[in-house]
Amino acid sequence: MSFFTFSIEGEKMPSLGECDMDDELYDYIYLSFDTIESVWVDGIKRNGFDYCGVSTVEKDIKKLIDILLNWQKSFELLPNTIDISTSINPQTGEAIPCIYQKKDIINQLTQVVSICQKAIEMNKRVVVFGL
Repeated sequence: MSFFTFSIEGEKMPSLGECDMDDELYDYIYLSFDTIESVWVDGIKRNGFDYCGVSTVEKDIKKLIDILLNWQKSFELLPNTIDISTSINPQTGEAIPCIYQKKDIINQLTQVVSICQKAIEMNKRVVVFGL
C-alpha cells in the first residue's frame, strides 16, 4: 500500500505530526482537490496535488479543510464497511474491491484536517508528498 503524506512545511516530524492518506482513499476523493491551488516542485502554481511529487498549499488551506470535512460528513453516513474501489481489473472489466472500515477513513481525514489547522495556527504551508 502506498501513501500520500501531509505535513507542515519546515517542521521536524513527528513532533508536530504528519499523517498519511492511503493512495486508494486519495484516488477516491482526488477530483475535489482540483480546486486547491498548490505550488509544485518546479515552482509553478497549479490546481490539485502532484501525484508523484511534492506540492505546497498556502492560501487554500482553509478550502482544503472544508473539502476534507465534507468528505468526512459523507463517509459518516455510510455503513461501517465501505468499498472505495477505484481500479478496474483489465481482464474482467470488474472493479477491484478496496474495502475499508469507516472509522479508518474518518481517522485519516481527521488527521489531515488537524495538520492543516496546525499549519494555519503557525502561519505555515501544508506540504503534500505524492507517491
